[in-house]
Amino acid sequence: MIGSRYRALHAPHVEIRPDGDFSGPPQSGDRRTHRHGPRSRLAHLLRDSARHVVPELGNARIAQTRVSNRPIPADGFPSVGALPSVPGYYEAVSHSGITLGPVIGRLLAAEILSGERDEMLADFRPERFSP
Repeated sequence: MIGSRYRALHAPHVEIRPDGDFSGPPQSGDRRTHRHGPRSRLAHLLRDSARHVVPELGNARIAQTRVSNRPIPADGFPSVGALPSVPGYYEAVSHSGITLGPVIGRLLAAEILSGERDEMLADFRPERFSP
């Protein structure tokens, strides 16, 4: 089993993230995974990919399957900062929360408290999606 003492693992075709209950759900960030057919087939493909990366998973069984949508901005990059059209609203939307969460949190918190826009976030502002 993948315990909580382990870290997230990103490998080709599969990601394994500790889930807090001594399990490690294999996941695919590939938006095209639906091409594999039914959920059960995808679950077996992910399990096999996880076994390839972590051979100790040998006899691991599939306890459940879930399909969900992840909040990924249209261009694939984080969307961080104030939304000018909604006073007082700030967002931090990113597919890379495990790796970018700490720095995004610090930068955005400093911006909210000071009112000054940080240049490190310039390319990731939500207004880039405005017409």
